[in-house]
Amino acid sequence: MSTAHKRRFQAIAIPLTWLLGAAGVIGMGSRYIDPYGDIWDAPSPPPYPIYLVLILLFIMAVQAVMVYFLLRPPSYQRSWLRALFALAASGMFLQGALFLGGTHVPPAYAAYLLWTLLAGISLLLLFLWSAGNAMVALVRTRRSAPSPPPA
Repeated sequence: MSTAHKRRFQAIAIPLTWLLGAAGVIGMGSRYIDPYGDIWDAPSPPPYPIYLVLILLFIMAVQAVMVYFLLRPPSYQRSWLRALFALAASGMFLQGALFLGGTHVPPAYAAYLLWTLLAGISLLLLFLWSAGNAMVALVRTRRSAPSPPPA
């Protein structure tokens, strides 16, 4: 992969991730889980939760913009500290989402929780990769540095 293609991919990776998460939240918003099972007189499904979906899409957009500006993908090169900050920000969003409830939630909220968890895992992998590359580069520069002449 050439450098230009790599830079373009880095620039669109976070917005593309947001779009995939938004599609999941919108799609799961229309999903209805029947709590009564196969009872004949079950109530009709509730209307589409438009306000919940819009709130979740807004929260996801804020999270994606925050991660984008923390990482700054066009200039990202072994920036393990940037990845650590983005991981911490994503972890705060995940912690807040789990604090608001992780069980017995609407399917759209479950899709948001899954998206936030997968974003956090991908940022953890990015941090580990960046930190590993930075350590390898540090070891290489220390080995190639000339030793001082004996006194």
